[in-house]
Formats: sequence, structure tokens, C-alpha cells
Amino acid sequence: MACWVSGHCGLNEPALRLAADHGIRWLLAAIFAASCLGKLNGIYRFQEALEDYRLLPDTLLTPVTYAIPVMEFAVTVSWIIGRLVPLAAWTTIAMLVLFSGAMLIGLAGHRRMACGCSGFSASRDAGWLPIARNVALICFACIVLWLELVLHVSPLPPLGLTDSVIALGVTLLLALFVLGGESLVIVGRELAATG
Repeated sequence: MACWVSGHCGLNEPALRLAADHGIRWLLAAIFAASCLGKLNGIYRFQEALEDYRLLPDTLLTPVTYAIPVMEFAVTVSWIIGRLVPLAAWTTIAMLVLFSGAMLIGLAGHRRMACGCSGFSASRDAGWLPIARNVALICFACIVLWLELVLHVSPLPPLGLTDSVIALGVTLLLALFVLGGESLVIVGRELAATG
């Protein structure tokens, strides 16, 4: 039997499996939290970066500009909540594949554009380095899926369904509060510019 199925790949000790799962989850949570906060802090730069990709119609540009940090925040919380880890892993993989695909389309068109990345390891320009970083993060998410779904490692006691819904609701309320405040700043600037 292959080691990745049986679990005999050097991660034989439950404590080591637990430490690997726990460490990767918190690392991914920290990366997505920093990315979310960086985008919200520089929302106009992020919107310009999205516009440079030329993949979205103008009508979707603003909603997607705000939706991505909200998704990153939700993924951060999902990495932390025990019961939502598989959802966090699959969402992380999907988002990073989409981001990398967008960069590849830009590179294929020989366009120089801003990455739109934020956080600890943000790059200024879209290119092979951010794509490689995304592939590494996808590998980390796959390792967590393997640990959790194949080896049944669960580092934190999962929250009950009620607790998970409450935590997700509080998370969404906080995200709306942050985005609502930013929206008021945008409206205020537009009113000041026209008046």
C-alpha cells in the first residue's frame, strides 16, 4: 500500500501528525488574515490591480474587489474552526488556483501588471514567483486535507454546529462592519470630489 494512503510516510507518530496539521493550519490562517487586512488597507490599489488583469467587466470590478478580502477572512476563520477545516482547504485551493490562473493569463498576454497580492510575502508584480508561492500554499492545503481526511487527525476539538454558525455569523458581521466603514470612506471621497 502506498505510504500516502497508509500513513507510513514518516508521520507515524500521532503527536507529529497533530503538530504538522496544527502548524500548517495556523500558518495558512495567518497568511490569509494578513492578505485580507493588506487588501482592505489598500483597497484602491487592489482594485487597480484587479483592473489591470482585464478579466472582469467593469460592473463586477467593485463587488469582486470587496468579495475577495471577505472570502480571505472567511477562510482565515475556517482554518481556525475545527469542523470547517476541509471547507477551508478546498476554498484555499480554489482561490489560489483562480489567482494563479489569472496571473498565467496575464503572463501569456505579455502584460506587466501588479500582483494584487497582500500580506507577509506580497509581490509587487504578477509573475512566476507568486505563482510558485501559490502552488506551495496549495500543497500545504492538500497536506492538511490528507492529514484530516485520510489519517483522521483533528488537532482542535471541533465546535458544535451551533457554535460554528455563531462564529461564522460574527465573522461575517465583522467583515461587513469593516467593509461598511470602507464604503463610507469611498462615498465620502466621491461626494467631496463632486461637491
